[in-house]
Amino acid sequence: MLSIFSTKFGKSNFKNSIGQTDESIWIPIGIFLLFLTYGPSVEIVGQLRITEIILILIGLFNFKKIMQSLGRNEIFIAFLLLLTALSYGFFDIFNQGITHTTIKRVGSYCILSALFLIITWMVNKNKNRMLAATVGFAFSFVIVWLFNITIPNNIFHATPWRLGLGESLTVVALCLPAINQRYKFISAVIFFIVVSIHLFTGSRNLSLLSFTLIFLFIFSQFFGDTKAHEFTWHKFTKLASGIVAGLCAVFAVFIFLVGSNVLPEDVERRLTRQFDSKYGVIISARPDVSASILGIAKRPFTGYGSGVVDDDVYQNYAKFISGDNPRHFRRLINEKPLWEASPSHSHVFGAWLDAGFIAAISWIFILIFCARYVVILSYLQHPMVPLGLFYLLSMIWDILFSPGPNRVEMSIGLTFLFFIMKYLRQESQIDRHN
Repeated sequence: MLSIFSTKFGKSNFKNSIGQTDESIWIPIGIFLLFLTYGPSVEIVGQLRITEIILILIGLFNFKKIMQSLGRNEIFIAFLLLLTALSYGFFDIFNQGITHTTIKRVGSYCILSALFLIITWMVNKNKNRMLAATVGFAFSFVIVWLFNITIPNNIFHATPWRLGLGESLTVVALCLPAINQRYKFISAVIFFIVVSIHLFTGSRNLSLLSFTLIFLFIFSQFFGDTKAHEFTWHKFTKLASGIVAGLCAVFAVFIFLVGSNVLPEDVERRLTRQFDSKYGVIISARPDVSASILGIAKRPFTGYGSGVVDDDVYQNYAKFISGDNPRHFRRLINEKPLWEASPSHSHVFGAWLDAGFIAAISWIFILIFCARYVVILSYLQHPMVPLGLFYLLSMIWDILFSPGPNRVEMSIGLTFLFFIMKYLRQESQIDRHN
């Protein structure tokens, strides 16, 4: 693990940095320790992490250097995130007026935009720094769990594996071959142990992401090359067809496990309820996302407001989640006053539902970037590929199906995305003739 802080790597690994000389070991160590402190938070308007405060202070003291170092893609994404913040402010005035929720939403997206630029500058296309930030952030959840630290997500300690610990250990396992290829066997062992825990704890998203990653890795071994190739629609279609077939196989495995009474009783009960739902497994698994999409269809351009719980959206959510149980439905309807916003459980659909299409543009473009580089990495054989693919798949999942955004996690993910992009382009690794 200490190889993260070394300045020497094998030939098959990424260079320490693109166009830079070796650097002090203390910079990656400092970045690792900074992201290791992610757990504690401070109440201001919403929750602001200690790590975020330190990063913002670093950004203020290095503002000029940061602005001079940025590429147009980073500036473009940061601008779109600020556009989302402005959309929240403008359409909240239009829908409901400025509220405490408006300030939280606008501030959160402004901070996300700033953190992304600051972390991108700190990493500076450097593999040591990128992995130090990744591993530090992953281990921060282990620290929170071990020392029972209170974090903004108050139910973390009730289900720690599903709310951060499982994903963190998956990332650590995938980091090992990226640090040094000699660790690839132990990485595989740890990864499959972690995937087994995903299954038996009922972590559907982590199980699905892990199986998708396994499929893409196998795909890259058969169809990939040691040199990356440019995105083409032919490659996308070929990969998409394989992913659809793979997902069908994964669902078949889940059905088999449920029927074999292998999974824990509560996991089997939840999966059985979703499979038997009259609304279908997709809607019953993500009722809030489904309800938000129906709400967006009614008001696609202005949204409803970040502090508004729309009656129709909430009723659809209650109907989808309760199924045929009228008592459950009535209980959910009675709980509506406890909600601060319409249910969405999604970055992109949440922004769209609250503040209209303009607010969702940033997430739509990030999804396009992620999908593009999932295709490119799926045709590449390299020790960094499993980690890169898992980060991209996790971002796609979070944008579509998770509440938030988690500002630091998303900032690291975006930084990783552009780190991969710059490596492939500036090192002339993309073959544009194939």
